[in-house]
Amino acid sequence: MSVYVPQYQYDIFVSYAHVDNEKFAGADKGWVTTLVDTLKIFLAQKIGSADAYSLWLDDILPGHISSTYNSIQYLENSAIFLLILSPAYLKSEQCRLELNAFLAKVSQNSGRVFIVEYQAAERIETLNDLRGYTFWEPDPINGRPRALGFDSKHAYQYHLKVEDLAIDIVDQLEILKADTVHINNTSSPQNTIFLAEVSDDLSFQREELKRNLELQGLRVLPNKLYVFNTKEELKKSIDSDLQNSVLFVQLLSAIAPQRPPGMSTPQLQYDCAKELGLPILQWRDRKLKLNEITDLTQRKLLTGYTVMAVSMVEFQQQIMQTLEKLKIDDEKPSSTNGNFIFINAAPQELDLAKQVETALVKNGFACSLPMAIDHNTPPAKIREDLDNNLQFCDAVIILNNINTDLVWVRQQVLQCRRAEGKRENRQALKAIAVYNHPDREKSPININLPNLHILDGSVPYPDTCVPTFIQVLQQ
Repeated sequence: MSVYVPQYQYDIFVSYAHVDNEKFAGADKGWVTTLVDTLKIFLAQKIGSADAYSLWLDDILPGHISSTYNSIQYLENSAIFLLILSPAYLKSEQCRLELNAFLAKVSQNSGRVFIVEYQAAERIETLNDLRGYTFWEPDPINGRPRALGFDSKHAYQYHLKVEDLAIDIVDQLEILKADTVHINNTSSPQNTIFLAEVSDDLSFQREELKRNLELQGLRVLPNKLYVFNTKEELKKSIDSDLQNSVLFVQLLSAIAPQRPPGMSTPQLQYDCAKELGLPILQWRDRKLKLNEITDLTQRKLLTGYTVMAVSMVEFQQQIMQTLEKLKIDDEKPSSTNGNFIFINAAPQELDLAKQVETALVKNGFACSLPMAIDHNTPPAKIREDLDNNLQFCDAVIILNNINTDLVWVRQQVLQCRRAEGKRENRQALKAIAVYNHPDREKSPININLPNLHILDGSVPYPDTCVPTFIQVLQQ
């Protein structure tokens, strides 16, 4: 048997507590051996040959014997450390010795440590921020954790999880084979998607979507759990993965998941993506009854304009279409992003408009503001300037500040509509966005247009103004 990563003796080292591999009455194999045998099949399929890689499994020693059995020598010459986590593993001196020996030479954030959760077990500190592959689920009757793989009822789910593990291991072997230093360097950002964490009821759907995206040749982040002592460290780590992605994808349900202090949440990941101006696609079940959701924050998240109530197949198609559009847009000159934006603000709000202009220019957009006027400026000149801006811009953002007259806002929206009839080929504006300051009293403008977007800010300008507007343009 050959080695897939040339500089190592073994590609995969399996570390487990021998008691977890004891055979039950009537069984031919223990749980660990069964898992590894299934994993070998998927690995061979992904790599192309059963002889193209090497895996070391100590399945000789009986459960009551604790010996190194040369395992330290083997693991130090292994590319990947596959840990079968259980309460017995954490109590085993031999297992802890193997783990510490591997982490002494390889960073825990290297992507080379894979955790299979055979049974529910409290994570030790060195494993806290590593993503696990959960092979147990709570009993529907009493809530006690039950390991998968013992019955045919959960065979499909079990095999999907093993296949996910195989795909990720092969990805990491490819990285090591190419002598790539950091996992984020394996794919160009154009092929990388940030698939956000989900509530527990959507974990299976997330895994299935991740698998389908990877089969399309895409890289899916994050590849670890985010656990840090401070919110600043937590946000920095999330932002780092988001900056290496071109699209933020999120599955939503009626449940707002709770996390202990120091851990990331789906809401935090969404907020970070929104702040960075990353394109966002969100999904919810079309059968979800929004009016029955009592958590107002979760209901607001579910009713956002980036949320799609479609089938999962349709959602995946939308992801691929969005990536294709982003790829085309990326080929346009970066100096303008292909869009010329008119920032329309009342005369007393020009200073505010300049702040928004600065933020848009930093994101590569060309911008125009209304002309500065005073009480001597002829009304005809004001109308001419407005008509010129609306004639040549690609999109308009109308700033509805705290003291802006609602009548003025309505007039500007109607002027946009009128100007579309005069534009070349009667081309519609890509977007007419009315951005409401978070402290603005939410009075509806009572105008409905296909390209009109009413955006409510969560924090003052331009912190959410620019990222939200960019998301509208990228739809």
